[in-house]
Amino acid sequence: MSTIETQAVETHPTDARATEAHPTDARATEAHPTDARATEAHPTDARATKAHPTDVATRLLLAVDTLDWDGVAAALAPTVTTDYTSLWGGEPETLAAGELIGRWRELLTGFDATQHLTGPVVVTSADGDRATCATTVRGYHHVAGAGGGTWMCAGRYEMGLARTSGGWRVAAITLHVAYEDGDRGLVDVARSRGAAQAGGRWDRAQGPRD
Repeated sequence: MSTIETQAVETHPTDARATEAHPTDARATEAHPTDARATEAHPTDARATKAHPTDVATRLLLAVDTLDWDGVAAALAPTVTTDYTSLWGGEPETLAAGELIGRWRELLTGFDATQHLTGPVVVTSADGDRATCATTVRGYHHVAGAGGGTWMCAGRYEMGLARTSGGWRVAAITLHVAYEDGDRGLVDVARSRGAAQAGGRWDRAQGPRD
């Protein structure tokens, strides 16, 4: 074999050395975004989902709308500071999670349906085990039947988050109201149903009745 032929064989892309550098070889596959290590960092895997602070805000609102009070409790810190003054007036409050859940349960179960639709939930600040996230929201509250209708409140949520051994929890909620649409008087209907624990969704509410 001539010197030229020997050199060509040694540098052909199908030889051992070229194969080692080819993007489909074992080492290149290790760096590909679909390999095991890249998958571990994907936001849908268990560890990434648990670590991402904005997930808890979404879980909280879903649990509220589905009357999953155990799910609500799992999303809240032991005490929660709420500020709904832009909607109801008054002053901000700091409540035990159980008391807050009791209030939400009495009111929201009195509606025949609620739906909190949010925009992207983004982290606006973070410092160690504390973070703040924000999102726009439209909250729909529906009472069925004669005299019913839908009340909608649009605005922006800011949530203070605390990282615990069980993951991120919501420790503060502030609602900044932009506008309302529909009949706010439906809130009184829902509250009356809640006080009587009858009507609305009380027949299928989760959790023990007091």
